[in-house]
Amino acid sequence: MNFFDNSYEAGEDLTEHQNRAVTLDGDKLKVPATEDTPLIGVLLNAPAKGEAGRVVMMGLNKAVAGATVTQHERLKSIATADGTPEDTGKLIPVSGNNKLSYATALESGEKDELISIMVSGVATEV
Repeated sequence: MNFFDNSYEAGEDLTEHQNRAVTLDGDKLKVPATEDTPLIGVLLNAPAKGEAGRVVMMGLNKAVAGATVTQHERLKSIATADGTPEDTGKLIPVSGNNKLSYATALESGEKDELISIMVSGVATEV
């Protein structure tokens, strides 16, 4: 159940990005470029460039895990600069100090599994 979602135009091809974290570049949806890129939520559909992408910005949703995730862990997104493009937008546990978290795992899961999450709606420093 989503508490709050909205639609934005995809600024790039997001057809392989469903259930992954996204950001806004101006008024267009994009994949996160760096670890510090502010996220707006999790993409609910798979739009091509120029199509409408629906984003859950706060509430319960499913997301693709980018690593092993344990229930109740705070999550952040893999960014383009972090590794392989096919992993961009997948959610991973926050590690280290002064890192931003955008979601909490509601269940455990392995890499590439869909897991239940709570999207925070705002970044929280952990």
